[in-house]
Amino acid sequence: MTPRKRAKDLMPPNLSESHSFVFALGSMVVAWGNCETLLLALMECVAGRPDAHSAPVVWLSQRNTNARIDLVKNLIRLHRKLDDEAPRLFKLLDRFKGVTRVRNYFCHSGFTVDADSNLCGVYGYSLSLKGAVSQEDRRPLNKALINQVLDCTDTTRDLICEFWQAVIDVREILQAQHVGVSEGGRRAAQDVSPRPHPPPKPRQKARRKSSEA
Repeated sequence: MTPRKRAKDLMPPNLSESHSFVFALGSMVVAWGNCETLLLALMECVAGRPDAHSAPVVWLSQRNTNARIDLVKNLIRLHRKLDDEAPRLFKLLDRFKGVTRVRNYFCHSGFTVDADSNLCGVYGYSLSLKGAVSQEDRRPLNKALINQVLDCTDTTRDLICEFWQAVIDVREILQAQHVGVSEGGRRAAQDVSPRPHPPPKPRQKARRKSSEA
């Protein structure tokens, strides 16, 4: 198995710090979107209805990713045939929650720019229980912040392979042949090589975030 290149190795050379951050953030969002698509495929496997509309309707009725993950967990619990697979599936879903927290922070934050319109910082919004909006968790744009996003991208790309493996396994166990699996997905499932480092997490705040994926 050929090791996958890390996200920082795919970055074009000689980018400014601002453009490096844009590249890193775009890479993370694309990888995360692939994972969410495979979460839907996993839900289609365990939902138990092979028609074309039930799973998407249920999916779209859940307003954020955490609710969709919890729904998939509950559906997995319904299937006794998945008892042996459930711990692995739950661990995968919890890891996806972790990278989703990072994605949410950067995708739902504000950005500061300098006089030349170059990005120079990130700040998160919070909403108090009384409805007051405040700006918290400010972070300057620097190499450490870019590396945090790139590390999350690498973790998310690993999860794509693990999701493919999970979809293929659950599809086989439940005979959910209505869920399609591409040849590329089968190749990705053979390339499961998770790194030992957990995804970076933004600092936890006592106040709840104003929005969520």
